[in-house]
Amino acid sequence: MAAGRGGGLKPPLSLVHYYQSTDGLFRFNARNYKDYESTQTFYIYVYGMFDTGFYSPPYERTYDADLDYYPDTSLSSYINITHIDLDNKIVSGLFEFHLISEDSSKSVVITEGRFDVGAVNIY
Repeated sequence: MAAGRGGGLKPPLSLVHYYQSTDGLFRFNARNYKDYESTQTFYIYVYGMFDTGFYSPPYERTYDADLDYYPDTSLSSYINITHIDLDNKIVSGLFEFHLISEDSSKSVVITEGRFDVGAVNIY
């Protein structure tokens, strides 16, 4: 993942997403294949999502080839669900968050993140 405005996951990319209707858990995963030997996996979990609106702080975590990143709770993060249509299995939203490596040697900042996912698996 690139840091900063407009950065983000670049193709080739694989996505997994599901919504657990009993507790409103929405999970969004993306795997970025940097090259054939190096991948980065990005996760966002939103709990209690039953409608559009801001959810803060989301749980997010990124695994890189050699390093795990965790939420930097000293900085603000959010996910804004802008559209939810479970009948048609569509969820859209915006997000921003800050991640830091466990040893605090590296950080990742995502701004102006956006997702539009269809075919959401509903359980």
